Amino acid sequence: MNVNSDHQISMTDPEGIILVISVALLFLMVRLLPRFIAGWRATINPLSLKEWLEKTNKKTILLDVRLADEFHSTMGHIEGSINIPLPELLAHIQNNPQFQTLKSERIVLICQTGGRSAIAVRLLRQQGYRFALLLEGGMHAWIAEELPVVCVQDKEKI
Repeated sequence: MNVNSDHQISMTDPEGIILVISVALLFLMVRLLPRFIAGWRATINPLSLKEWLEKTNKKTILLDVRLADEFHSTMGHIEGSINIPLPELLAHIQNNPQFQTLKSERIVLICQTGGRSAIAVRLLRQQGYRFALLLEGGMHAWIAEELPVVCVQDKEKI
């Protein structure tokens, strides 16, 4: 690399060009890496989900993959969520043409702690559902943040 008396990098020197390109790539990596990692992780935390649901009019499907008795238990479920237990999910996807139309929609997978949802996210992404997300910590995290739930007992008391 040629450095002249003014300490400037010569753009005609291959080493100078490589240095400039390297700095530009490093800058891009620093700016874009967090977004890439967030997309790769495919998660959303409870507070962000609540805020998203309140502030956007974009369609978001809340898909609870717990068993039916867990979904209707005293723990409750998030209002508006649909219950399709994990063992039935693949068959539901394959046998329901209406579900196929949701490939470009944001789908948030919910379970008790996040384990089954992680499996469901991988399953949906393998089937082409690019915007499938895992609710971090599941219903335990949602409840820990004191966010609202629907309980069967609540409806029976009314």
